[in-house]
Amino acid sequence: MSDKTLYADINFYQWLVALVALLLSQLPPVKLWFKRPKLDVECFDRIVLKHDVGAAGAELHLTLTNTGGGDVRIKKVTLTFTRGTERRELDARGFFEKAADKQATLFTPFTLKPKESWGHNVNFFRFAEREIRQQYSTHANALRMNVQRKAAEQKANAPNEINPPLAEADPGLVEPLLALFDAQFFWRTGEYQIELVIETDKPSANSSRKFRCTLFEGDSERLRVHRDHLKYGNGIYWWGFPVEPYIAEIQPIADRN
Repeated sequence: MSDKTLYADINFYQWLVALVALLLSQLPPVKLWFKRPKLDVECFDRIVLKHDVGAAGAELHLTLTNTGGGDVRIKKVTLTFTRGTERRELDARGFFEKAADKQATLFTPFTLKPKESWGHNVNFFRFAEREIRQQYSTHANALRMNVQRKAAEQKANAPNEINPPLAEADPGLVEPLLALFDAQFFWRTGEYQIELVIETDKPSANSSRKFRCTLFEGDSERLRVHRDHLKYGNGIYWWGFPVEPYIAEIQPIADRN
C-alpha cells in the first residue's frame, strides 16, 4: 500500500480541477433558477384592421421573448378595442409561419424556454354565436348560387365580351347580409384604445400593452365600402378591390407587466 496521502497525489488535483470546471459550466442554467418568470413583448407600430361582413378582425405582428428563468407557456392572447362605450375583444386564432403565407396556422398554446423568442403576424377575431353563423351560412350560400347563375347567363348571352359587368344578386338575397353587416360593423370614425393581453401558465409572467389608434372618416369609409360590394359576392366567397384591409398606425400608451 502506498504511503502517499490523497492530498499529495497529483491525480487528485487533476480530478478536482475537472470537477470544478464541470460545475462552473453549469452555472448559467443555475442562475436562471433564481430569475422570476418574465415575458418581453414587442409589437409592430402598424396594425391591420379588417372585418368579415362587418365583424371586426385585426392582424398584428408580435415578438414574444422569455427573458426570465424557467419555461413559460403562452396560453391566450387577446386584443381589446374600445371606442367610447363600444368594445370588441378579439382572440388570437391564427398566425402566419412566414410573411408570404396565404393560409394561417391555428394558434394554440405553446412553450418558450429561457431566452427563446417567437415572432409572427397574428390573426385576431371572435367567433360569432352559433345562430348568427348558421344564418350567415344560409344567406351567403344562396347569394353565391344566385350570382354564379347570373354570371353564367351573362357569359352565355355575350360569349365574346371581354370585360362583362359583375353579376348582381337579387335584392332579396342581399338584404339579410346588409342587415348583418350594419349590425356588426365596428370600425367607425374615432379614437380607439387598444389593449394587448398575454396570459401564461405563470401569473407573474403575464404581460399587457396599451396603444391608441385614430380612424378618420376616410379610413372608416375605406372599410365600410365593402358593404356596397356584397351584392357581387365580393367579401362573401371571393375577395377583390376594394374589399381589402386597412393598415393603421398605433402609438403606445404604456408598457407594463
